[in-house]
Amino acid sequence: MPVSSRPDLSAYARLKRAGRAAYEALPLVFSRASSGRPDYILRFDGGIGDEFLCSAPIHELKKRGAGNIWMLTDYPELFHLNPDVTLVVKKNTRGVNRFLERLKSPIISLNYAPQANGRHILPKGHVITALCEELELRGEVSKRPYIKLQPKEKASGFFGPRQIAIQSSGLSARYAARTKEWFPERFQRIADRFRKDFTIVQVGAAKDAAIAGAVNMRGRTSIRQTAAILANSVLFIGLAGFLQHLARSVECRSVIIYGGRELPTQTGYTCNENIVNNPECSPCWIYDNCDYGIKCMDAITVEMVMNAVEIQISRFGQSLPVDTEILK
Repeated sequence: MPVSSRPDLSAYARLKRAGRAAYEALPLVFSRASSGRPDYILRFDGGIGDEFLCSAPIHELKKRGAGNIWMLTDYPELFHLNPDVTLVVKKNTRGVNRFLERLKSPIISLNYAPQANGRHILPKGHVITALCEELELRGEVSKRPYIKLQPKEKASGFFGPRQIAIQSSGLSARYAARTKEWFPERFQRIADRFRKDFTIVQVGAAKDAAIAGAVNMRGRTSIRQTAAILANSVLFIGLAGFLQHLARSVECRSVIIYGGRELPTQTGYTCNENIVNNPECSPCWIYDNCDYGIKCMDAITVEMVMNAVEIQISRFGQSLPVDTEILK
């Protein structure tokens, strides 16, 4: 008689893992068969905003004739339907890693500002420029990200006439920086000032401080649903980070409270009203433990933000200019 009639669970687990790995690799196999070896395989090991900014150099590569571009990402939603990307791949899965090892095509890990001693080594210019330079691009490049929404997706982001999107915090980001934070009570005063004439929609994470009187969409939207809200908004009011890039990608004007941790010339867009304060310690690019009590943020008043909002409202309906740069 057999010693045991129980199945070999360890063998079953190995078979299950092998099956999952094969399933994860299927899109790569099909893309390799239909489109050939990729011209570029790109990745960025950073936050969501960092990965999204890769859509800018990808667009420039496509303009220059690259036919087969793969993007390895933690956030496939960002690149879904993007016509510049041949294949969007969820990175760091077992099947994907095994297939890429066998493919033996070089993977380019983009990075605009390496870190040392708890802070970034400051980029000389705009971070999109730095990404393009890493790919040795030459000529004129556009400093803006890209996302493509279907009409039905975009329509789902409408909550009322004259819509304004607003956030109160960015602390739920993967790489949160307290030095980028303004004050929730001041955001509340901004919302109170404009909610009589506008539909205020709060976007962001579920843990962000609530803004009274706003349509509460905190933690209730996907990346693409948030993009749809921004696409339907007169403007976005918020902080330096992912949402400002997402707003730019859908042609939504913004008022961005920068303070002094980083500069709009490094991460922003001239079509926005960027509220900056430059004490002697700025730009620092530190994440936390400011030795000066984040005075660059504290000095930005509600009145300054309200004035910036009024300026952007007056420009609604005008095309957003695209920032460009010539790389030599």
